[in-house]
Amino acid sequence: MKEATSELNLTVIVVISIAGLAAFFYMTVWPMIQNNVNRYTKCGVAICEKQKNSDGTVNCKYKGVDLKCAWKG
Repeated sequence: MKEATSELNLTVIVVISIAGLAAFFYMTVWPMIQNNVNRYTKCGVAICEKQKNSDGTVNCKYKGVDLKCAWKG
């Protein structure tokens, strides 16, 4: 019986650890990934100026919103 109890305790610890990692991913990492994907998608269809900024970006407009996109040459 003691062996079964220790295996159950280990299973509970593993399940709680996985749930904690999943919560961390969906609350911190996923929003950053989603924002980057949205920004780069908007930069792909935005209307950009011809002049490059000193930091390697270019000023663009997408549906009336000002964006700073990477200079693609």
